Amino acid sequence: MNARLKAAIQHWSYVAPVLQPARNEKEYADLVEALNAAIDAGGADENHPLAQLVEYLGEFVAEYEAKDKMPPEATAAEVLRS
Repeated sequence: MNARLKAAIQHWSYVAPVLQPARNEKEYADLVEALNAAIDAGGADENHPLAQLVEYLGEFVAEYEAKDKMPPEATAAEVLRS
């Protein structure tokens, strides 16, 4: 097993909770906080090692925000228009 994989396994219990979609406002706030921290740590630069984390977290934040904008009865066409 290489050193990177060994380190990832060792720290996974700390990382995994951050890498999942938000299911409620608290988890959404936690995601936004993590996203801001990753950006502040250099992740806004696409060549920085944290750039991929910023991308993942940004996608989770966007998914949660989009979910709140569409009423559950929205048609597929309405979703696409928004």
